[in-house]
Parts: sequence; structure tokens; C-alpha cells
Amino acid sequence: MYLQKCDRKVEEFIVTNLAKSFPDDDFLAEERGGVASSKLWVIDPIDGTANFVRSIPFFGISIAYLIEGEVEIGVIYDPIADELFAARRGFGATCNGKAIRVSDCQDIAKAIVGCDLGYGTSKII
Repeated sequence: MYLQKCDRKVEEFIVTNLAKSFPDDDFLAEERGGVASSKLWVIDPIDGTANFVRSIPFFGISIAYLIEGEVEIGVIYDPIADELFAARRGFGATCNGKAIRVSDCQDIAKAIVGCDLGYGTSKII
């Protein structure tokens, strides 16, 4: 119940504030749902729910903006590290306003690989 309350409060804050600046756009959010449209904000208010619930400091707020089904903007905010990652189609990506890029690492032994095995919410909450 606590988690759902947190999700809903964060989601409502984001939707309310985006709607002020983009009143003609629609929203598809994890808790409230929504419908696809030509201008759509997709919101995951607590991305990394399993970590958040367990007080593991690796979670964020994820928002994407789609026009005609194509992702145009993506934003992820890490509130623990106070890092804002943002990308816009054709303009590259930034972290806290500074340009970032993918690694040029060619050796798999020196690379970092991540995997999400999923979880069952009934065991967490």
C-alpha cells in the first residue's frame, strides 16, 4: 500500500505539472493508465520499484515523450545521486546538462552488463 501511495503521489505531481505546460497532450502513466495518442507522455513514477521498496538506492523517475508513436524525448532522474539524464532525437544525450555518449569499449571482459530478472510484487509488499 505504501508503494502504491508513493507511486501515485509522484505520478500525480508529474502529470499535473506537465499538463500545465502541455495541455493538449495525453498521458500514459503506470498507476493511472491512459490511452495512446499522437502526442503522448509516458511516465514511470518509480522506475526500479523493487529497489525502492527494499531501500536500495538505485531507482529513478522515467519519462518519455512520443509523437505519432516515435520516442522524441527521454528523461530519467536519479533522486539519490541528483542526476538528470536527458536525450532528444537527433540531439544526443546529457547528464546534468553535460554531453554523454556510449562507451567505445570493444572488449567484453572490460564491459559491464546488467540484467533484470523481474520480481513478484506479492513477495515484496
